[in-house]
Amino acid sequence: MAEVLITLAIIGVVAALTIPNLIVDFQKKQAVVKLKKVNSVLSQMILKSFSDNGAASGFLPADKELNEDDTKEFFSTYWLPYFNSPIVSKDNEIPYSDRYPYKLPSGSDYEFSVQTNYSAGRVYFTTADNTGYFVSIMYWDYDVDDNGNIVSETARYSKEQTIYVDINGVNEPNTFGKDIFLFTADFNNNTVKTYCADKDSEYINRDCSKTGTGFCCSTKMANDGWIMDDDYPW
Repeated sequence: MAEVLITLAIIGVVAALTIPNLIVDFQKKQAVVKLKKVNSVLSQMILKSFSDNGAASGFLPADKELNEDDTKEFFSTYWLPYFNSPIVSKDNEIPYSDRYPYKLPSGSDYEFSVQTNYSAGRVYFTTADNTGYFVSIMYWDYDVDDNGNIVSETARYSKEQTIYVDINGVNEPNTFGKDIFLFTADFNNNTVKTYCADKDSEYINRDCSKTGTGFCCSTKMANDGWIMDDDYPW
């Protein structure tokens, strides 16, 4: 009996040491699989959209002053038809339990309101596979005086549109580099890239870390051959 108990104790210790690692490895592999699928979906979306609708620059020129109706029409024409059963959250309705749901790798809040807001050039929608897409297509154009003080600001459409992808919908942890990843879409050149694709490896590694923003983690994975390498900040 004593030998059986000792054996069971050893098995318990080994399980306690290995099971958490197995769970983490599974979670990381699942994240990579989902992100590769998202990359494919976005790349196909922008090409199909161009084929069906022509260049977005002819419909919604970059730098044009933002207009709520134009934003709605742009998303309904160039974006939504190319996703699987997209459900758009209502205008100004917060889809998460928190107004600022996203977190940096350090655990601190990323204070950016995640919600559909057509007047601000932003849309949040989910697809049939429970993937969330939060898209921002605007930037602020500032006028400054001779002293560098901002005297006015105008919301304009951006050439490169930022895409926040939540690979498990509104479920936690809602953390950059774990289930939140960034891409950019350029409808003038019909390209989708991982965020920071134009940065060097030093910049990407510094950002995709426990002390960085995690914005560049999609590019770090892509550069490593779509894996989470040993230095990946999980």
